[in-house]
Amino acid sequence: MSGVKYDLIFAGCVSAVGGAFGGVVGLIYCGVANAGDVVSFAGAIAGTALAVIGAVYVEDQRRKREILDETHFFREALHNMDVAIGAMTQPVGSNADERKESIIQALADFEEGWEMFNFAADRLKILNIRSLKALRDVQTAIGKSMPDIQRETSIIAEHEPTTRILQIYMEKAERISDRTRPKLQAASAVMSGRGI
Repeated sequence: MSGVKYDLIFAGCVSAVGGAFGGVVGLIYCGVANAGDVVSFAGAIAGTALAVIGAVYVEDQRRKREILDETHFFREALHNMDVAIGAMTQPVGSNADERKESIIQALADFEEGWEMFNFAADRLKILNIRSLKALRDVQTAIGKSMPDIQRETSIIAEHEPTTRILQIYMEKAERISDRTRPKLQAASAVMSGRGI
């Protein structure tokens, strides 16, 4: 955020309007000023304050929408990677060839989610410290796991998918999953506001 505290601006404008109306009542009551002039002056102050309050409200809503859009993109990427890692550990198919294709597709989905994540990370403007930590944890975990994921999947892709090869792959994928999925899920919770 740019440091603007919208609620403070709003409170200041409301206070100014309240003070102006209190001053108007005091000036009219004491007979110091003509009621028409004082009411005109107070109306000008109130109009200005309301215009500022309206502009602040519109800007605040625009900023909240922008933050929601930014975090939505992250949450989508995190979700896609989480689902893909889950698919790697539990490949679907009625035979070894179908499970092999399932694993290769899961890697492609994971890499696409990782690209989305990095794209969003390069453009994110606003983060609180918890979000920043959660996203860095994801980057670290995926950065360490990506070579393992790619190596194990390339072994599957290059070899005939025997039951033993698939079993070894799933054991290694499970260890990778254990390292990465908690980080993905924690970051998703923080980005959606549940982990804050």
